[in-house]
Amino acid sequence: MDIKSDWKGTEIIYVEGVGYKILIDMGEFQYVLDTPEDITLSDLSDYSDMRDNPKATDEIEVMARLQYLGPGSVMSEDKFKKGYYKNDILVSVPMDVFVIGGNAYETAKNFLEQIEIAQEETVNKLYHDPEYIRELGGYYVSNGGDLEKAIVAYESTAEYGAVLERLGLTQDQVDKFNMVDTNPVQYRKNYQLYFESFKRTAKKMYGDVLPDSVLGFLADKTRSGYFTEKEATDQIQGIFDPYSGITVHKGITALLDGEDIQYTTTMESEAQTLLDTYLPSHLQGEYDVSYIAGQMRNDSTFQNRFIEELKDVRYSSYDMYDRNINWASIIANKQTLANNILGMQLESDDPLLDEIVKLNDYSKETERLREYGLETGNNKVRTDIANAMFRTFGQGIASSRSYAG
Repeated sequence: MDIKSDWKGTEIIYVEGVGYKILIDMGEFQYVLDTPEDITLSDLSDYSDMRDNPKATDEIEVMARLQYLGPGSVMSEDKFKKGYYKNDILVSVPMDVFVIGGNAYETAKNFLEQIEIAQEETVNKLYHDPEYIRELGGYYVSNGGDLEKAIVAYESTAEYGAVLERLGLTQDQVDKFNMVDTNPVQYRKNYQLYFESFKRTAKKMYGDVLPDSVLGFLADKTRSGYFTEKEATDQIQGIFDPYSGITVHKGITALLDGEDIQYTTTMESEAQTLLDTYLPSHLQGEYDVSYIAGQMRNDSTFQNRFIEELKDVRYSSYDMYDRNINWASIIANKQTLANNILGMQLESDDPLLDEIVKLNDYSKETERLREYGLETGNNKVRTDIANAMFRTFGQGIASSRSYAG
């Protein structure tokens, strides 16, 4: 090139139908500054055009760029894209060239020097990602070397979101990474704040404590943005509640190896009450109370569905009763009848109680209970028979068949 660019360390090219572009070679990649459409060669170099109002498209300008830039630096848009955008090493920077003047190369160089320093000192993963560095550098150049403005501009783009997604990062994590650099004292304080908070949560919600190693893991992951506070609390739930459906982080699982964690028993009494309300004890064996309680804790719709299931199970064995009459009511009624006749409480699993339940006929039930009383020498049955005799015949003798209960 026979002319010198006003932009140190840069190359001027012209893309037909688009305009002049300034290439800044940074070694592993290049920035291309997209200049305004009305920019001419004299605006970008030491080429002198004495005309009052030269145009990038007029004949003299066309001849000048062919002469001074050379045919290889004047190309079609298609050739430019194929020749310069290969391997994704070219970063396009829309800008007003007069923002930076002749310091574009120095600005870009300064940015990369800052990145090198940051890579030594920061835990922010973004500063080790080539794509992020290239793209942010473009915004840094176009904003005249103002890093804060460059970050704000870049973070508003879809491309930035794609970088976060590829790296598995959230903005909250990035902000907390940056806190290590900008406010290290608060970053250290946050560890202890999260540690104590999670310790209280475990005690309040599950009545137990977690090992310090686990609390430390959760605190560190939360202050660094790997977990949100809710995600960390969910991890605590997953530790104490095996039915929560929460996958506990493998790091926590390793720390808990050999530790005695008391799983929550919340709602187990309610689960047993449901079984006793709707099923006889001999049909409850296939049900795991801890599993039922776990489902009730974690699924608000489970209880109603489970009740309907219990009704079906009971009805399949005791269809002499309406499906919607619960077992506890049936049992209570028969126990009251048995107590009136025998003077004793029959346990819910007593075979005699199950026998009269299946009869579901008051006269047959009372007859069977009297028979049982006579067979076993039950004092109340014998006394009631004697009293019936006295009422009927005075001091005479009466048959036991006269006893009506």
